[in-house]
Amino acid sequence: SLIGGYGHDDRVCAYAELKALFDVNEPDWIKNFLSHEFKYKPGTCFMYNTAGTNMLCAALKRRTGENLFEYLTPRLFEPLGMENIECFCLPDGIEMGGAGSRLKTEDMARFILFVSRHGKWEGKQLLNAEWFDMASANQVSTISPANNADNPDWRCGYGFQFWRCVPEHVFRADGAFGQYGVVFEDKDTVLIHGRGDAAGKPHGARFEEAFGKSGDHADAVFPQPVVRKRD
Repeated sequence: SLIGGYGHDDRVCAYAELKALFDVNEPDWIKNFLSHEFKYKPGTCFMYNTAGTNMLCAALKRRTGENLFEYLTPRLFEPLGMENIECFCLPDGIEMGGAGSRLKTEDMARFILFVSRHGKWEGKQLLNAEWFDMASANQVSTISPANNADNPDWRCGYGFQFWRCVPEHVFRADGAFGQYGVVFEDKDTVLIHGRGDAAGKPHGARFEEAFGKSGDHADAVFPQPVVRKRD
């Protein structure tokens, strides 16, 4: 839930530290990750951290001998009918699970629909439904010294790779350059948005049609994390 105590914040990390931790061309990225100084006590402060997700991929490779997408293909991608998915590899050959995935909009829609159905696809329960409740819940507050964002959609809480949104009953997978997979829990609806402008900023028209403009929620009351039991 990105509360490891360090991450992408240039207000508390010098540029050289950030470059060493998140340089995708760095051969010793795992060493740099493990030797990085904690800026906050682990578990106390939300701080976005792509390298932490990459480390999970390294652990998967060490445990199974398979890269992330190699592991997921027979277990998830093939059952969902997702094809020709690519993932950027780090210099040591480990796939960069925190970023760098390439897939068609239709396949992104399949995955987000699968998430909205709590792991069920074509009548089969492929993953534990309770896990999706946890993954999409507000597990940790995103209001922190390292995430002082003005946009309320960045302040509603974070689950397991999913962001909570305003209004209530909405959460999203949020990628670079305006790539969103949004779940409207109370409307049985998903929204896929996959465009960004030349400057790398998302086109917000469709997003705002679904959510309303950020200013519409200026007085929003942000929820506290929900403590959920983990097996």
